[in-house]
Amino acid sequence: MKYLSSETKRGFTFVEVLVAVAILAVLSTIAMSTYQEVRKKSRDIQRRGDMETLQVAFRTYRDVNSTNVLPAYATGDLIGDSAGVDTAISSFLTGTIVDPLNRDANRYYYDSVHTCAGVDHAVLIVGAMERSGQANYETVCDGTPEDLGNGVTPTIANSYIVLLN
Repeated sequence: MKYLSSETKRGFTFVEVLVAVAILAVLSTIAMSTYQEVRKKSRDIQRRGDMETLQVAFRTYRDVNSTNVLPAYATGDLIGDSAGVDTAISSFLTGTIVDPLNRDANRYYYDSVHTCAGVDHAVLIVGAMERSGQANYETVCDGTPEDLGNGVTPTIANSYIVLLN
């Protein structure tokens, strides 16, 4: 009969190490997916804030120029490229406003004559919101998006629009 010796084996078995690694992998995957959603939400919130800042700049432009007319750029002018409409409102902004991602569809546009629900409006458009349910183009414009005139067409699913007049 063998008795337990005073020497016991110490350490982890291979299976225990594998289980620990698997648990860490699952937890890090959950954390990363949550982190990505938080980043998307943060960028969408920044986009809405930028749109409010741009609205104030355009209203200030109109008030300072003592006119009810906004700058005439009816070609879906890109905002944040220091050209076009940016030159008209730059004195009413502190710095340049660009989309947090600022690539592909993620950009801001201004159009002084955009047909929305059958009426021409001056508009600000965010090309793409990242989270579902954040776009408002269909509710505000009640229909199919009109091309901005420079090859950019807002999408019902992703675009966010603000009517300036």
